[in-house]
Amino acid sequence: MDLLLECYSGISGNMFIGALLDLGVPFEYLKNEIDKLNIHGYELVYKKVDKLGIDSTYFNVKLLEDEHHTHEHCHNHEHNDDLNEDKHDHGDEHEHSHHHEHDQDNHGHHHSHVHRNLNDIKTIINGSDLSNYVKENSLKIFEYIAWAESKIHGKSIDEVHFHEVGAIDSIIDAVGASVCLEYLKVNTIYASNIYKGHGFVNCAHGLFPVPAPATLEILNETPFELKQSVVESELITPTGAAILATFAKPLMSSYKSIKTSYGAGTKDFEIPNVLRISEIELKENKNKKTNEIFLLETNLDDISGEDLGFFMKLCMNEGALDVFYTPIYMKKNRPAYKLSVIAKRTNVKSMAKLIFKHTTSIGVRISKYRRFEMDRSFEDIDTKYGKVTKKILKYEDIEKESYEYEDLKKIATENNISIEEVRSNLK
Repeated sequence: MDLLLECYSGISGNMFIGALLDLGVPFEYLKNEIDKLNIHGYELVYKKVDKLGIDSTYFNVKLLEDEHHTHEHCHNHEHNDDLNEDKHDHGDEHEHSHHHEHDQDNHGHHHSHVHRNLNDIKTIINGSDLSNYVKENSLKIFEYIAWAESKIHGKSIDEVHFHEVGAIDSIIDAVGASVCLEYLKVNTIYASNIYKGHGFVNCAHGLFPVPAPATLEILNETPFELKQSVVESELITPTGAAILATFAKPLMSSYKSIKTSYGAGTKDFEIPNVLRISEIELKENKNKKTNEIFLLETNLDDISGEDLGFFMKLCMNEGALDVFYTPIYMKKNRPAYKLSVIAKRTNVKSMAKLIFKHTTSIGVRISKYRRFEMDRSFEDIDTKYGKVTKKILKYEDIEKESYEYEDLKKIATENNISIEEVRSNLK
């Protein structure tokens, strides 16, 4: 299935999930998958609403711990309680950055809250029983948000903290979006008509123009052009921008619309506050979009193989797309290694820092490349060994399938057989 997003009223996490529920994802299935996170302090809101005559699906996260509080946040959104029956309105969804301040017009006191960093959130998601597809893509969404916050504040990505309550609904939005896409077996997501609002959002440190800083940083990493909306409000949230950055690409060909759905936002505007998602069939697809990657390289003639092995594992855990070594000869005929790291733009600086910290390098070369990439989707299949994740790769008329290596390795170890034997038994 291919999807088209039409963001006339922007995009947020809850609007995206609402539209996918409207497209056919059962709410009980989504709820059961989110329960696998083993987090508490929330209820899921799911209902049909009317948006200027359009029957739409509304999804949101009601935060039980904090439902009577009004918050303001420097980089995300301002609550507007008279527009949201659940008392958590940020335009279209509830999000928290790591700066947290109560509005003194509503509170005569401050509250102390626990904060989570990106590693804490990785632990929650990776420690769940969710599929590999959901884990991988949920963390991609969160990494975009954390990267944007780190850039704004001049901090490392590990120093960025999310307010505990804000982390809960942001985790649910990221996981919920990935769960719905996996259920629908979505191959490719396209987007057109990305509209931003205008005006200002009231933050803890004053008025900021929309889009908010974190949202704009993420949008800068996408190939999409922004259009100006007639709406004076914030339309694109950080999670919405991160969903676009993680999953979507511009529509480059004509298409036939097969089925259309609508995900409702919280506020009411002079235009329908909905995200429209359509299942489409491409009529031509000759201009395959390439994506951008960066290659970091350095030559090393004074480092041990043990240290290089440690660095490779560390680098992959921190988000590198690939790491490899090439034997070379350097000055004075010294045998050496050329270290190569492939990374996304968002990880270039952190990868260079890792190289300096954990190798003997004193300089890193950086090159930018464009690459063609096969579309990927994942499917959990039932086998006599239990569930195994199958990876499906497509590019125009080419299709490949393979099983997740970690799943095969686990089965081979548990059954004392070879990995090749496992593969043969799964065919």
